[in-house]
Amino acid sequence: MATCATAPYNLLVVLIVGLPLGILGSEHRPVLRTRWPWLGAGHAAVNWAPNLIWQATHGWRQLAMASALHHENTTPADYGGGLPAQFLYLGLQLAPLVIAGFIRLWRTPELRFIAVTATLVVVYVLAWVPGKPYYTDGMAAAVLAAGALAAERWIGRARRPRLRRGLAVAAALAGPAIALPLTLPILPAGDVHDLPASAQQSSDIGDTIGWPQLTRSVAQDGAWPAPGSRPPRSSPDLTQKPARWTSSAPSTTCRPCFPATTPTGCGAPGTPPTAPCS
Repeated sequence: MATCATAPYNLLVVLIVGLPLGILGSEHRPVLRTRWPWLGAGHAAVNWAPNLIWQATHGWRQLAMASALHHENTTPADYGGGLPAQFLYLGLQLAPLVIAGFIRLWRTPELRFIAVTATLVVVYVLAWVPGKPYYTDGMAAAVLAAGALAAERWIGRARRPRLRRGLAVAAALAGPAIALPLTLPILPAGDVHDLPASAQQSSDIGDTIGWPQLTRSVAQDGAWPAPGSRPPRSSPDLTQKPARWTSSAPSTTCRPCFPATTPTGCGAPGTPPTAPCS
């Protein structure tokens, strides 16, 4: 939960910087002389005030978490694969749309502020947390929408638009088919053991394994014991993801795992390891 909740704080700062810079460099500059963007900024400040107050009264833990994420996601492999991972995460079949979308946003004066913001977000992720390609998700919709408009024009210019339209439809259908093993429990647990250790630890495939065991463990322990009865034996922490027990930083923050995700095993679902995190 902490890892997922970290992205909005860091990226919020990037957006706060990127959007005004993008607007200042576009034909929308006069809008800054109206009251509407400032009213919107005030509304956003009110919404974020509770978060900022909590951070200020708890030692700005977000800064520590940001440092931990940087430490955990900046290996040479992360930096080397950061940019390709952006395309792989969205799907290679969408790479032409992403490229065309960026080009269209930069070439269209009234949309250039989006291009500036999206570029800053991508640069931040590649520089600070290259191992987290999904942190750019917030800008994907705008880039893909611009790419879709470029694709529509590409189809319209063809002598045989039906052929190009068929290619576009086939690419759209191929994407979900390729992504299914990464998002649904299709691969048998035994096949996951055959994957390289790096893939087992960094891929989301492991997160699709072990849910039946987790639910049975919860049902056996009982979530709400009767008054005066003994406490549950070892109810799993449902605030954590069923991922591998690892250390998020030099601290002792760890996450639970399932035996199927590691060849050596690490205990039952929800059971903390007996040794320190590694």
